[in-house]
Amino acid sequence: MRFGSCERAWVLGIAMVLLDGCEHSYRLQQRGPAAILIPPVPPLALTGVPPASEIKLPKARRDPAILNGCDIQTDLLTLQWFGNTAEIRLKSESYFPAPGDERAEEIAPRAYLDASQGLEAFRRALDDREAKGCLSSDEVQRVKAAIAERFPLPPSIAHAIRFGGGATGFVDLTADFRMKVVSPIRSAGNPKEIIDYQVAYYALTPEPKGTRIHVSLSSVSTSQSKSQGKSSSKEPIDFPASFRFFRLLFRTDVSSADHFATMLSAEDEGALNEATRRFDMEPACMALSMPGVTCVTPPQDFSVNLEFSVWVNGKQVFIPLGGTISDAMRSVTPLGKSVGQVPTTLRVRRLFRGHLLPVKFDSTKEDILRFVLMPGDKIAW
Repeated sequence: MRFGSCERAWVLGIAMVLLDGCEHSYRLQQRGPAAILIPPVPPLALTGVPPASEIKLPKARRDPAILNGCDIQTDLLTLQWFGNTAEIRLKSESYFPAPGDERAEEIAPRAYLDASQGLEAFRRALDDREAKGCLSSDEVQRVKAAIAERFPLPPSIAHAIRFGGGATGFVDLTADFRMKVVSPIRSAGNPKEIIDYQVAYYALTPEPKGTRIHVSLSSVSTSQSKSQGKSSSKEPIDFPASFRFFRLLFRTDVSSADHFATMLSAEDEGALNEATRRFDMEPACMALSMPGVTCVTPPQDFSVNLEFSVWVNGKQVFIPLGGTISDAMRSVTPLGKSVGQVPTTLRVRRLFRGHLLPVKFDSTKEDILRFVLMPGDKIAW
């Protein structure tokens, strides 16, 4: 589990960038073939261990009673507990291809498959510590969010650390998302004939007191206003009616283009983690039999995706998991028109410790259009 080339000069380069940092804004800084989002760090903090490689989270958990077996050591990130304070270190691996290893068509940074596995290793270690009672589900989510927010990382890597997903891995369903399910509508006279597609959106509602959620159908539409003789179910996927913990698992089949999604749910977080572990060993719902756990794999011709909301010119819009500024701009662009050059007045703001702060970037380059967004980001021009 390594990240491309292990260029240890990367962390030093980040520290040099931070010397010019501003504590009131993010900075998107080009480093080699990729861009790194530098968080707001006061220049006076650059003493001792560079802030590029370590953060401390006081009161990261409510109950520090469990002292053994709660630390985490992975090839990418380490976590060590001091009472209820978490000290997290980012190791000095690079996220970029080695020089000469880039593909000709490659412009944006790429995360290797082993890099994705490295991210998942840390995320799953956190879930394992949750199951042991080291910290709760909401505390796990806050730790992931803090890592994504406070370390200087490529935006796509920060997004993956916080939410996971991709071709492999899993995403815990939270109120940050809504679910989009696209399913075929077949002719009543010929089941092999697809005459339309149904688009169903599911709302994810949080439990009033707790971290469980309720998944409910919010809207259904078709791509055509009139479909004669159609055969379709109004609700393509049935979800448990109670508040539960939900997890969406992504995996590939024969090739990287063949993606499948499976939804696991349970009333207990430990049971959900155990079900995930068993599903990894044998990825089939039929082979997974656990009390209180549900497993649903939609048909292969269904498309299941997660979306989250951002603000574009004062309007709330939804973009897919891993969506970029280009995706957000396209959502408000008239049909048939493409997203052109970067608007000279483009402004981007992102949350940092509960406050929206501007993101500074080079407006003369179109790289900003590939900037991977987070829930709550605001862009305007």
